[in-house]
Amino acid sequence: FFMAAVAAPAGAAGEEHHVRHHGDRREAFKHYAEHYTETFRSDLYEHEEPRQFAVMGIGVAILAFLALTRDPAADTRTDTQRGLFAVAVIVSIYSATQLRDSLMVRPHPMVWRIIHGLNVLYLALLCFLLVQDLEGARKFIKLISPQKIEDFKPMDPFTVPNVNQCEISYDNVMRQLTSPWMFSHFFGWIGKMCLFRDVKYCMVSSLMFELAELSLQFIIPEFKECWWDSIFIDFLGANLLGILAGNALIKFLNSRSFAWLDEDVSNHHEVSSSAPSSPSKPKSHRPRIDRFVDSLMPFSWSEYRWQFFSTFERFTSAVVMTIVQLGLDLNAFFLLHMLQIPVSNKLNHLRLVLIAALAFPAASEWYEHMDKSLNRIGPNMWLLMATLVVEWLLVLKCGSVLEQFQRLPPMNVMAPWLIFLGFVTLFVVFYYQSRQRAWLSKPWLVNLGALSFNITRTRVLGLLHACAVLPLITLAVNWKY
Repeated sequence: FFMAAVAAPAGAAGEEHHVRHHGDRREAFKHYAEHYTETFRSDLYEHEEPRQFAVMGIGVAILAFLALTRDPAADTRTDTQRGLFAVAVIVSIYSATQLRDSLMVRPHPMVWRIIHGLNVLYLALLCFLLVQDLEGARKFIKLISPQKIEDFKPMDPFTVPNVNQCEISYDNVMRQLTSPWMFSHFFGWIGKMCLFRDVKYCMVSSLMFELAELSLQFIIPEFKECWWDSIFIDFLGANLLGILAGNALIKFLNSRSFAWLDEDVSNHHEVSSSAPSSPSKPKSHRPRIDRFVDSLMPFSWSEYRWQFFSTFERFTSAVVMTIVQLGLDLNAFFLLHMLQIPVSNKLNHLRLVLIAALAFPAASEWYEHMDKSLNRIGPNMWLLMATLVVEWLLVLKCGSVLEQFQRLPPMNVMAPWLIFLGFVTLFVVFYYQSRQRAWLSKPWLVNLGALSFNITRTRVLGLLHACAVLPLITLAVNWKY
């Protein structure tokens, strides 16, 4: 919605390029999937040989080692962690040899199958926690945590000396610039830019997360920030730099020709825009290190042209994608706070890695679902949505017994968002109805005696846009000054 002021339906030429560009990309994948199945499933150089019995033997050996080398003096926490590791091993082996492939083929389809399987395991653990009470869930987290979790105390940043002091000074600014959050924001938005491949959308998502932090401070004390930290170091600093760096990486990959098949691609602007006739075998003198480096680079790369406002269905898809992205980002803080997990704990890092890795094939599947109007979403996107919903259920169930989760949002938070949602609804209804009904798109002449003016579709949309966005500015009162 924030992009509505600069978004416009694509013209005939743009639509033609869009269809040709993505049609060629799909044809390339279809060509390999249908005619070179075994090659497509591997690295496009040689047939994939699953060796299922050999892999099964390796798995059995690992499980036997874990079972026979148990320390008799091991405590319950150690046994629980070893048992969970054994489950992860067998799930990974099954996923690597039996699950179907996603749209991602680099560095190897097996990698994405294992990622999918481990995320299924994470979803199963969430379901286990869902049927426990809050204390039982916290005890289980302590059992499986790689680091011992002592007495957890949620930190209010403004009660700790020398943290988040809002006076603009060299020491305060440098402390924020060198904090771990600065680097996590920067590299996180590089990844999200490579994920969504749209600068405007990423900027809007970055802004929405900052607004969410302002709105949820009454639940999560860690969301309290200084005004200059949020605006200049987060939004216009690390986030923007990460988005620009990710965009530069995308342009590099999009403009470079990768000769994966040892054929002449000098006339190809993009690998994804051509469907090679057949996979060439590697030359005998080709160094193995070259093949290894090639396998780490993308097989095909295309810009995503989301065209969110071209149809109502695409707009709805964009809303769903935004909800999933923001929901998973915010759930990290909710789960840490509710289950009393320190930010530095490896469980937090493991969740972020699993969700981020699953998001790449999920985004590709969601784009194909939206671009081709498919009735069925991909398995990775389904798994990502299921994870989000179960995390929400866990937060609602366990959070219902916590005082801070029972508080109603303050009026200075609730009112701006209600106004925003109301005017967004009016904007969307008028935007799409005016495209279908000619009388709504025609100018209306208003004559008030000496004053007369035209009311155009653009002016109405601009007014609704301003009425929706301006109330959110009042959330700035929640910053620390």
